[in-house]
Amino acid sequence: MRKIFVSLCLLSLAGLAVAPVEAARTARTTQSADTEKDCLCHFPPGNPDNPQTICVGGRAAMAHLRHGDTLGECPPSDRELICNDGLDNDQDGLVDCQDPDCVGQAGPDELELRRTPQSSSLWSLDTQFFQERRRASTANSRRTTDAAGKVCQLPEMSCDDGYDNDGDGARDCDDTDCVSSPACDGSAAEVCNDTVDNDGDSLVDCQDPECVGLAGPSGETCEQPEMSCDDGFDNDADTKIDCDDMDCAAASVCDGPEEEFCDDGVDNDQDNLVDCQDPECAGQTGPQGETCEQPEISCEDGFDNDGDLMIDCDDADCMSNPVCDEPGAEICNDGFDNDGDNLVDCQDPECRGQEGAAGEICEQPEMNCDDGMDNDGDASTDCDDSDCSADPVCDGPEAEICDDALDNDGDSLVDCQDPECFGELGASGERCEEVEVTCDDGFDNDVDNKIDCDDEDCMATSVCNGPAMEVCDDGVDNDGDMLADCRDPECVGLTGADGETCEQPETSCGDGFDNDGDGATDCGDTDCVLTPACDSFVEICDDGMDNDLDGAVDCDDADCVNDPACSAPA
Repeated sequence: MRKIFVSLCLLSLAGLAVAPVEAARTARTTQSADTEKDCLCHFPPGNPDNPQTICVGGRAAMAHLRHGDTLGECPPSDRELICNDGLDNDQDGLVDCQDPDCVGQAGPDELELRRTPQSSSLWSLDTQFFQERRRASTANSRRTTDAAGKVCQLPEMSCDDGYDNDGDGARDCDDTDCVSSPACDGSAAEVCNDTVDNDGDSLVDCQDPECVGLAGPSGETCEQPEMSCDDGFDNDADTKIDCDDMDCAAASVCDGPEEEFCDDGVDNDQDNLVDCQDPECAGQTGPQGETCEQPEISCEDGFDNDGDLMIDCDDADCMSNPVCDEPGAEICNDGFDNDGDNLVDCQDPECRGQEGAAGEICEQPEMNCDDGMDNDGDASTDCDDSDCSADPVCDGPEAEICDDALDNDGDSLVDCQDPECFGELGASGERCEEVEVTCDDGFDNDVDNKIDCDDEDCMATSVCNGPAMEVCDDGVDNDGDMLADCRDPECVGLTGADGETCEQPETSCGDGFDNDGDGATDCGDTDCVLTPACDSFVEICDDGMDNDLDGAVDCDDADCVNDPACSAPA
């Protein structure tokens, strides 16, 4: 204790500290001074705002301490100054090589670092005490890697060094940044059990036909299609194992499909037909309360009874039905097939030159190639539409911008859907991922319409350790059954996101809420058609209100077609 106290006193007397330090330093052995190192926070002369953690020998450490450096690693700063410790030092959400601050610096697979504890600024310059503390720190963890190391790059350019240089989880030719690199010319052979796309064909291990007959990563025999239907393996890497794989439907070990449930939105018997699409469901109740039919014969109930996405008179099955023998004129901006020709709004040639549902001018074919509209109703807008391929405004793809909700490069892939955006931030601030690995950020990172633990990519992660209970007022499918809030039968009787009481089917037909979550409110919901609440409302065609609660206002309501207020001006 006396030695420590004397040393601390020497620090406060700068003019008297040098001689004892010099005298004590001579007592250090040559081996100790040359081989042992201590980590300090070094403040470069002339640039003290850019501190750096360095590890130096004993003699050099003493000199650094005398010039204002402190023992231990530097604290975090607003720049990523340590690029190989697996930490987000500047707290910007980007770790090591993911951070632009680290470009050109050594990544986490290089250097040997020894962490030492932070020390008081009154650290003694006494040689013996300093040496004792340093020897005590040798038990701290070490980080050693291949001496060749890696250099941080954004984007990845070193495509054959065996490292993930940009920290996006993809290495060398598995990284889309390396597509045009000579090192990724497709000549590499696929290794079938290392979970890496070695030959750069986007097929990994048993997905790759080159691996048929070879052992996969779990010891399975790779097959295309799957033939080993009772080995417990996914032999063709299509995420379906044994009898769950359609390839095994005829196998003797798979003794028959399950029974189809007609109202759960799932293909229970694996025949690629869901609910009312499946002939087994004919006569049973479908997911919206409809009666399943094959073919559709109930042509005025407002339901898609045969599951072909065509309702009532829009369905070809109903063409000969008397209720569908007087089609009206096509209305070009209401989202309905008014004349029964299976063409809606701008899809219908009758609408050429008229205004569509989104304010676009209907065209057949599309000619306005820079108005941001789908003028011909084919779900392709402007330069994404083949009709515009020869238009001067479509003279080549741009680079994809990953956060503007536009298909900038014209490849029909928007933002995080586009492989060019993997590793970048999407429109909602999410990180775009080819396979969802960020499973607790509330985003659909791989744009497969499944968020976090609802995505099978996240099933094996620690944050997804089983289905959650459905919360009925948060807009999220908490229990992973593809039904959120009031759409989920578990929520019947509970309060939904807007304060409504959840119902299946909707029975509160005058409360102004969509109680069953099907997108239709009160008398606009077919569940309410025959209720007393919807018998007495008549649409007034010029008051700007939806009087009969069917979702259409004034002249947009079919009840007003012949009303004088909706006649075309002379």
